[in-house]
Amino acid sequence: MIAIEFGNKAFNVPQSEQTVYIVFDTKTRYADRKEFAEKAIEKMTLGYPDWRDELLAKMDLQPAKEEDIQFFIYGAAERMNENVTLDLDLENAHDFEAVMPVEWNDASYIFECGEMYVFYNWNTTC
Repeated sequence: MIAIEFGNKAFNVPQSEQTVYIVFDTKTRYADRKEFAEKAIEKMTLGYPDWRDELLAKMDLQPAKEEDIQFFIYGAAERMNENVTLDLDLENAHDFEAVMPVEWNDASYIFECGEMYVFYNWNTTC
């Protein structure tokens, strides 16, 4: 499992306090997408057990809305600083699901790309 976090300085407007957190791993290591999403949430919340428990309790995989995918995933890549390139191979990505209900300041998705599962979280503290 590999995790990468792009903090607020990776964006054109650091004051927006946006963060993108991406976890990916091969599908063969997990029984299903839900197990991968749980492990990704555990990785993202390492050291924050209350936050982990809160997110796991809210977890409810649902088909992602196209407009949310466009804003939170494609849009975040476009809002990044020109010194950061985020290529998620979205042309080959499929089966997008929201991991939990999307909020104005927090959106988590799971999708597949080739033989990989990808967990993607965008959030802001603004």
